Order: sequence, then C-alpha cells, then structure tokens
Amino acid sequence: ANVGFGSVIRACQRAGFREFNDLRTGLAIDLLAPPARSSSSLHHKPDHTTPVANILEYVLSAAAEALRDSLTTIDADAFAAAVAHVAAAASVTIFGAGSVSGALAQLLQVRLLGAGIRAVAVSHSNDHIPTATLLTPGDVAVGISQSGDTASVVEALRASRDRGVVALAITGYPQSALARASTCALTCAVPAELAGEPAASRVSMVALFDALAIAVLLRRQHPPSTSSG
Repeated sequence: ANVGFGSVIRACQRAGFREFNDLRTGLAIDLLAPPARSSSSLHHKPDHTTPVANILEYVLSAAAEALRDSLTTIDADAFAAAVAHVAAAASVTIFGAGSVSGALAQLLQVRLLGAGIRAVAVSHSNDHIPTATLLTPGDVAVGISQSGDTASVVEALRASRDRGVVALAITGYPQSALARASTCALTCAVPAELAGEPAASRVSMVALFDALAIAVLLRRQHPPSTSSG
C-alpha cells in the first residue's frame, strides 16, 4: 500500500490487534481453517456461564472435527514421502519450541524410538540452529510449529536444507514460513475454536505422530521390493 511500517502497526492496533503478526495469524486462521462446523456443540464458545458438561462436549467435539478435517489437509503423497524419508534416515532430529511444541517434539522422539529410529528432540530455541548445522546428508530434520512462524524452528529447517538434509514440516498452515522452508510439509487441521495453546488443538498432530511411527515401523519390517523386471 506504499505506507510506512509505523502506519501498518497503527492500523493493526486500531483493528484490535497488538501487532502485525497477530493480524496475520488471525487472517490465516479465518482463511485457511476448514469451513464452519455443523456440530451444535460448536456453535457457542464456552464462557463462565457454560455448564461444565457442555465445556467437555465442546472441547471433545472440536478435537474430533480437527481429526476429521486432517484427513483432507494432510496430503497423502506428502505423508508417504515423509514415511520413506524417516524410515531410511540415519537419524531424525526434531525441532520444537515452547511449552506445547517442545513437548510434542519429545513425544515424536519417543514414538520414533519405538519404531526403531534413532531420534532426538531439541526443545530449546537457542539450540536449534547450532544443532541443525551438525546434521549431515542422510539425516532428517523435522520442524513442529502450529503457526508455522516460530523463527528458530524455521531457521533450523533452512540450515538443515542448506546442508543437504531432508527437512519435514509439521504445521497448521500450508503457506507458512515453516512449510516454505521444508522439503515436505504435513498440514494438520487447526480447530479455530481452540486456536492458541490448548493441548486439544494439537490432537491431529498427535494422531499424525502415531500414523507416522506405525507406517515407519511396518516399512522397516517389510521394506518395499527393489527387484527390477
């Protein structure tokens, strides 16, 4: 719009946002989230007057919708490619930051270890780029960020790709910086009603981890035939 940075910030604040990134996140949720839910339990966001039983129904219904929506937001070919890369990896390094994504990185590490994959989770942002620079071709880097804008995770994937390492993104937004920095992106549906940090908003990521670990384990137990004909 050919205006100064200060004008942009003031416009965002007048619209009720703290800064431009908050406005961008809000727009992304509205534009990229699945269509409005039909479940009656999701019509009204709970407040202090909502019966506790209805709060339970609301949260579980939103989580269930996210799982169903993820069947369409996660590209099957991208998932197959991710399985192939992880199953063949010398090691997998998982980058996540914050109280939720950091914990999710550790959860994915545990699931991959159970599938026989050498995996390590890096949950502190200050360690992301130094760790990424130690990776070598044959390794796989995985970045976890629901918003896709976590700077240290994005930079870790970029540094990994610069070293010839396959970089997988697990995010809620297919056009995010993290997705663009990756070799392969897996986009989990984000329930708009639970946007932010609630653990239930990440239920589709947890299910994706299980699917990835199971598929990798089966692939390692029964490798694809390499015979030519």
